[in-house]
Amino acid sequence: MLSFIGEFIGDLLGIVFDGLLGDRIVRRRGDKLASEGKVECGLRILSGSHPLLTGSWSHGTAVLSAGVIHLGPVVVRIEELDADAPRRPTGREVWWVNPDTAVVRVRASSGAVLEWAVLVDRLPWALQQVQDA
Repeated sequence: MLSFIGEFIGDLLGIVFDGLLGDRIVRRRGDKLASEGKVECGLRILSGSHPLLTGSWSHGTAVLSAGVIHLGPVVVRIEELDADAPRRPTGREVWWVNPDTAVVRVRASSGAVLEWAVLVDRLPWALQQVQDA
C-alpha cells in the first residue's frame, strides 16, 4: 500500500512539473520567435482557393508583417481580418489543431476565406503584427 501511494505521488509530481516545464519551454520559444517577427500557427481554406493551401490544416512557423502572413511557401495577403470573436478548436479538429489556439477568419486577396490558428497567448501580438501599417 505504501509503495502504491509513493508511486502515485511520484506520478502526480511528474505530471505537474512536466506541465510547468513544458509551458515554460513553449513560452520561451514563442518569445524567441516573436523577437524575430514569427509565430507558430496553422492555416486552412474554408471557401474559395488559395495557392498551396487546402481545406486541411497546414502548420509551421510564419513570418508576419503588415497585411501579410508568410507560412513557408504560402503567402497570404490579408484583405480582411475577423478577429472580433476568435473560436477554439472543437471535436475532432483537436487532432489537427492545438486546443490552446484561437482561430480567426481571414479573407485573402485571392478571394479565399481562410482560418488562421494561433496559440491564445500569442494571438494579440500576432494580430498587431499583421494589422500594423
